[in-house]
Amino acid sequence: MTPRYIGGESWTEPAAQVIQGYLDRLARAAATDDAREIGALMGELWDRLVMDPDTAEVRRGVAWVGAHIVGVMEAAAEQSVPEVFRALGRVFTQVLSGERSTFEIHNASGERRLLTFENGKRTMTAQNGAPPLTN
Repeated sequence: MTPRYIGGESWTEPAAQVIQGYLDRLARAAATDDAREIGALMGELWDRLVMDPDTAEVRRGVAWVGAHIVGVMEAAAEQSVPEVFRALGRVFTQVLSGERSTFEIHNASGERRLLTFENGKRTMTAQNGAPPLTN
């Protein structure tokens, strides 16, 4: 399989297709200055990173897109980028780096979990000591 280069990185075709799909959506939203769509896209990227059973490479690609969007927003901002986007950008950058990164997340019912990423692999551990869920 021939790698595709996006953003100076080499990606397999499945990962490149996911990345390109998100970049196309970003371009459409930016062309119409649709802040709501860009916000929805950031939320979707986070949800996919946390919940979808993607391969490690696709997960890194999703993180690359998120980090890219925040970088573009910061470069083009006439005002300060909201902290929530900067915080997401830092998370996406950490996941993309491949280094071990752990975050505490909360669901709507208040349940807390530790979410760890390393080289695109994701592990989630419940606070009650339940065995980790990995993919």
